[in-house]
Amino acid sequence: MRRVQQVRLAEALRRLENGASVAESANDLGYASPSAFAAMFRHAMGQSPTDFLAELERRRQSGSPLFGTSGRLYAFNTSN
Repeated sequence: MRRVQQVRLAEALRRLENGASVAESANDLGYASPSAFAAMFRHAMGQSPTDFLAELERRRQSGSPLFGTSGRLYAFNTSN
């Protein structure tokens, strides 16, 4: 993944985690449309932004860690 894409993805994750909608995130990060943003997100993360947020919420509610020892997000369910 190119560095610019990594930075945009990190910012997208931060925005989504803080309650921004997919459409807001797509617009703020300069994507042509929410579907273009979702396609990038799905390619990078293995799941849609909506599925990612649902998994994030499940992990929060269950007390499961969000980050591994390396500081990277745990791989979430990618069985889509």
